[in-house]
Amino acid sequence: LQSAPMSGTVPATPSELCAVRRLQQAAQPAGACRSVGLPVMSAAEPAPDAQRTIGVARGGQSYQNSRGRGGARGGRGRGAQARAYITPCQRGSLPNVYWRSIAMDELRSHPRFVSLPPVPSLTLAGPATFRWVRQDDALWEDLHESVLTSRHLLAVLGFREPRAARILGLNRAFVSPNALVDSYHAFRQANPLGHTSAPGAALRRPGRAIEAEAARTNHALRAALHSFYAAEARWPPLEEDSVRGLGSVRMPRSIGELRCRWGSAQEAAALASLLEALPEEARVEEVGLAMLLPEQLPPTFPAEVRRAAAAGELPPIGASPDGVLRREAGRKIEAIEIKNHCPFFVRERRVAGAGDGGSSAGASGTGGHGVPDDGAESYHVWAGQLLDWELEQLPWFETRGPLDSIPPQYVPQVQLESLCVGADVNNFVSASACQGLRVFRSHRDDAYLGEMLHFISKFWSRVKQGKRPSPELHWQEADRYERFLKATVRIGRGATLDEHVLQPWRRSAEGVLGSFFLDEWVVPQ
Repeated sequence: LQSAPMSGTVPATPSELCAVRRLQQAAQPAGACRSVGLPVMSAAEPAPDAQRTIGVARGGQSYQNSRGRGGARGGRGRGAQARAYITPCQRGSLPNVYWRSIAMDELRSHPRFVSLPPVPSLTLAGPATFRWVRQDDALWEDLHESVLTSRHLLAVLGFREPRAARILGLNRAFVSPNALVDSYHAFRQANPLGHTSAPGAALRRPGRAIEAEAARTNHALRAALHSFYAAEARWPPLEEDSVRGLGSVRMPRSIGELRCRWGSAQEAAALASLLEALPEEARVEEVGLAMLLPEQLPPTFPAEVRRAAAAGELPPIGASPDGVLRREAGRKIEAIEIKNHCPFFVRERRVAGAGDGGSSAGASGTGGHGVPDDGAESYHVWAGQLLDWELEQLPWFETRGPLDSIPPQYVPQVQLESLCVGADVNNFVSASACQGLRVFRSHRDDAYLGEMLHFISKFWSRVKQGKRPSPELHWQEADRYERFLKATVRIGRGATLDEHVLQPWRRSAEGVLGSFFLDEWVVPQ
């Protein structure tokens, strides 16, 4: 990446800067590799937002976990009256997505988390080194330009087309008949000539020797930085570390936005919960954007796919798992993908003539015929681990517990991550706030990945030719495509449950960090 702007780079912490300066001799550039210096940078200011912004104030209220041991599988029946439940249900207008969360910098101080070095200290040498760029750095976002990742993967594969979505059993919120065409326009706009080198030097490879030297330099720096962190022994994090990080809280515009924000805010906490549940010899390594390189395709892949990759007939493809797991020294890495389930929900009442079936789909944030009982700005949460009989009575959208299998919409992402990082297994972590977490092991399926890359190449040929594809592009090979869709469902259901942690580790927190709602803790700005 010869001329990537660094103005948006997240600054290194003082501890990191101190350690990296001491270790700079291990990170000298070689050949055409560029080693960026270590200026002290200020974090980029967030874009102004027209939404109401609320500042966080401290107070004296504390949160205590409710008692109870229960499963993680919610029933789909109608819920009983609130007074019949033992687990408390809280209500408020300003959900706290940072509930007992930790920041990524706090996770990097975990003695068994192997973090990436700060971006200014890296030696970057083309796409093979993109995996060294931290995901919370602005450069990681820039590297996605014209790269096919999970953002467009479902659309490119045609999964959001109504007919395919029905076979997959996807929720109607995923359905978008124009998704494939929209992805075509997005790639044409980012890459108007349809050439993989169009974005510039960022996607050109400088040579194997230069890439290998960059990898050696970055590996040495990461190992030394991990030793520095381990010596500091700053785990577990103190409460005030994250309280300062809250800054300001913006009111969610919808339950969908709230769920996205929860997933992002809780990612580091879920990784920490996983780490604490693993044996002492296990390590989790941070990873950036892992690019799929042609030489990574194993000989078990179809010959047509390997030829297409070598001839540049595939788009630049990358994946960013939430981490990679090394169960013990010397063992092969495994990918990690985390899905956090937001515990907040909107209660709805039935509308006359809406039909049968209990609570409507709208309660889960996907639309429907229900109407919120408490208005658009009122949310609920079960503030503790639900009992078995409570789970059986509650509608599924209220339990927000871990999943029973890998849903089909995540299977392509899980498989692609394993391929891009060079793993044979992906650990799919389904994490909830109070109902525990489940870890599913999904083995890489090269036959499935070969078919996936086949359909991606069909899409990419249209991008290169400038020919707008039909939304039913992949149905031109109806039998083959339908088998691919059914294989997606089969792989998701076939993942094995490796671990179910009923009460995973969470940081100790009182006051604002321990409260599900911030209604009593905020001062309008």
